Amino acid sequence: MTTLWSHDGSSVGGAAPSTSLELTVRQGHYQVLIGDTSLMQSLPDSMLDQSPLSLRVWFDDGTNGESQLSPDFPITSVMFAMKAQVADSVKSLPDKLVALQNLNDELRQTLDSLKARLDFLEQKGGLVSSNASDQSLTQQGYVLYGSSSVPEVGRTTPSNLPSIRTQAQSVASDAHWLVWGGRSSSGIALNTGSWRNYSNGTWTAVNMLDAPAARYDHLQLNVGGRFFIQGGQGQSQLLQSAALFDPASNQWTPVTVPNDWTPRRGHSGVVLDDGKSILLFGGRTSDGLSSRFAIYNTETSQWDPQIASKLAGIISTRQNARMARVGTKVILWGGENETGPSELLASRS
Repeated sequence: MTTLWSHDGSSVGGAAPSTSLELTVRQGHYQVLIGDTSLMQSLPDSMLDQSPLSLRVWFDDGTNGESQLSPDFPITSVMFAMKAQVADSVKSLPDKLVALQNLNDELRQTLDSLKARLDFLEQKGGLVSSNASDQSLTQQGYVLYGSSSVPEVGRTTPSNLPSIRTQAQSVASDAHWLVWGGRSSSGIALNTGSWRNYSNGTWTAVNMLDAPAARYDHLQLNVGGRFFIQGGQGQSQLLQSAALFDPASNQWTPVTVPNDWTPRRGHSGVVLDDGKSILLFGGRTSDGLSSRFAIYNTETSQWDPQIASKLAGIISTRQNARMARVGTKVILWGGENETGPSELLASRS
């Protein structure tokens, strides 16, 4: 039993209050208005949020001593209607009663201040500063809205990052991220790069032993954790050569490329659903744009001798097309032909 209210505020745990009210009793009947502030403490609004509620009465006739009337009186819907009436009165205020001129001065000043801040934010926006007392921002009219206990993020430059370059290829596996090739700031083709180990966040320079010739605009794919690199533009000519790079050992394995897969750049590729074969397409050769397909199996180190004839003519010549695998299907779309961007699309199982 919890006491939520008593006439003098002294009752605890449903026990009798320490004081009493003197009331006139006629033929066993008496009357008193609960919460009458001229006689007792008012009823707290929060009390009516509790359910169920009961009223306990203690009686002393001056002769037989104090006793509890039994049973307790349940608080019915009548008292709760008092609360509902207050809430309903708020809903039924006359139209336009809550207007600026009807608010007190303090509330009007608060609203004016908020409006000024919102107007300022619309004009200049919000800023984040590491200094909660930044005077330069205060002088511009900015106001501190809040602060965060999150520590400031530090910025570091790891060792062995790739050098500055453009037109490099960037490909990631589940464990590593390889950035390789491209052109230096002076336009020289590069055969250098670095890879990042996700487990410890370190960068490692790619081993130069057996590395492919310097190039950019080449094909670079992740195949089961190894990276396949083929073709691209060398310093003075298109390239045909290919290699597989394994970051786990930081070693290159040269890949023999058939003569009919001529040097090219801007070609496309995708790993097939077996997780070990690569489908290559198109690009620009020394003879112009190509529509030729090729398949290389990285596990057997074999090229499919029939795929070019099987897929001959299914889509027009192009470079810089996009390829994606969805289940067992490969989708190829877009790219550029000799007159500009192309919208043609092909799908093949």
